[in-house]
Amino acid sequence: MAFGNHCSSHHLRCEAHQAQLHANVWSELEVPDISAEDVWAVYSSPDLPKLIVKLMPSYFKRIDYILGDGHVGTILNITLQPTNSGSPLTWQEQFIEINHSTSTKVVRTINGGFLNMGFTLYEDIFQINRTGSKSCVIRSTVNFIILPGSESGASFVTADWSFAYAIVDYIRANRANNYLASKTDSQ
Repeated sequence: MAFGNHCSSHHLRCEAHQAQLHANVWSELEVPDISAEDVWAVYSSPDLPKLIVKLMPSYFKRIDYILGDGHVGTILNITLQPTNSGSPLTWQEQFIEINHSTSTKVVRTINGGFLNMGFTLYEDIFQINRTGSKSCVIRSTVNFIILPGSESGASFVTADWSFAYAIVDYIRANRANNYLASKTDSQ
């Protein structure tokens, strides 16, 4: 488990628009010892889908590139481990935005998943906000629109910290490994 992190509570905002419920759920993870640039480098990496399967093998069974190479427009096929109950286990998503000036990544479900549960929009928005030269906040937002009669599906929507924790722990481990390697090389 990562240390030195502060987690704010989940937040939910809902608005009714013409017989649809538009809502978002978000959470923030304060990272006191890693720069926003270092965190963004991982979140914006074209190799993140491959990396996250290695970092979270009990959650992700596989992530396959259907189209593209990890940049805007890339389409992925996501398959979760069968032990993930409640939420959908398979879906396709597309990288809609990777904005380096705002450190924002938008990933939208385009087939299956929550779209099969009465949602008309389901997207994850990751934003890395600088709070100091070596600190940042990772904000994870799930933005969705759900049709009347399908509101119970909203209970499965979360913006949890497991993804952010995995990335922060990965950066810390690589930093430690690089430090140890430099000590070994200098001896």
